[in-house]
Amino acid sequence: MKKLSRQNLILLAALVLQIALIAVAFWPRQATSANAGKPLIAGLTADQLVGVTVRDMDGNEIHIAKKGDQWVLPAADDFVVTPAKGSEFANKLVALNANRLVTQTETSLKRLKVADDDYLRTLEIELADGTKRLLYVGTSPSWSVTHVRIAGEKEVYLVSGLTISDVDTAASSWIDTKLLAVEADNVTAVTVENANGKLELTRGEDGKWLLKGMAAGEILDDSKVATLVNRVASIYIQRPLGTQPKPEYGLDKPSATVTVQTKDKDGKAGSYTLQVGAKGADGTSYTLLASQSPYYVQVADYAAAEMVTWGLKDMYAAPTPTPEATVQGR
Repeated sequence: MKKLSRQNLILLAALVLQIALIAVAFWPRQATSANAGKPLIAGLTADQLVGVTVRDMDGNEIHIAKKGDQWVLPAADDFVVTPAKGSEFANKLVALNANRLVTQTETSLKRLKVADDDYLRTLEIELADGTKRLLYVGTSPSWSVTHVRIAGEKEVYLVSGLTISDVDTAASSWIDTKLLAVEADNVTAVTVENANGKLELTRGEDGKWLLKGMAAGEILDDSKVATLVNRVASIYIQRPLGTQPKPEYGLDKPSATVTVQTKDKDGKAGSYTLQVGAKGADGTSYTLLASQSPYYVQVADYAAAEMVTWGLKDMYAAPTPTPEATVQGR
């Protein structure tokens, strides 16, 4: 093995020293006795926390607010946030502390994604006394720990218990997305009216589906029936829109109206109606109104596609070729 030259030894030593200095500069520091256990946001308690607005760099945002004992989405006429999600998120914010200081250098803010103009999320936290706190949420160097910074301060802390997934700007991350969940086996009839006409399915006493208006010789495609029944039995929300109708929802002239008849295992009959409105400006969603809920909601386009486009002919199975036809077609 060749010996390192004196110059190479000096360069190696300089490199080791540089790495050591970087490690010292950015290694999370334990709090001093004065800061041990100190809350990250002074004055923040569960009783004081009344609202949070989450924003990202793409202009997406969501606002949740405390209303009585519940967290709600004010922009969607107080659609309820999942109770566990609301309370757990509030408790996580209150529990944040300033125990681990990472850096105080402004040059590190962009790298850690907590700069004023370069961040992953901002949390505008509203207190009951009317004051607000702005918190920058950045990168996560490991599971369940995240870099954060309070606006107007240069200190960056590494906090536990808060991750980027906790501060999503999508409404679906905060609500129970299950608007409707009926057992498909309990559905006894489905009527769909759309631009392709009227489609009426009924389940016979033997459990087999019948389609009104089928032409002689046509065969019902059981897999398509199952697809349609499952679609109308389970509706999942992308985003609640509110309780007030708007022209852009397109429900003055629905793209589809669906009536569903049900009977549970105890023989109790029920029914509900789904109205599908216009396709969203994004081209990947529809507005929907279910008779069981006062809320207009946005659903994925695939969730409503069969209701909007299928007619009688879409329910037929492809004819099975006869042996004679197969031989003639060779």
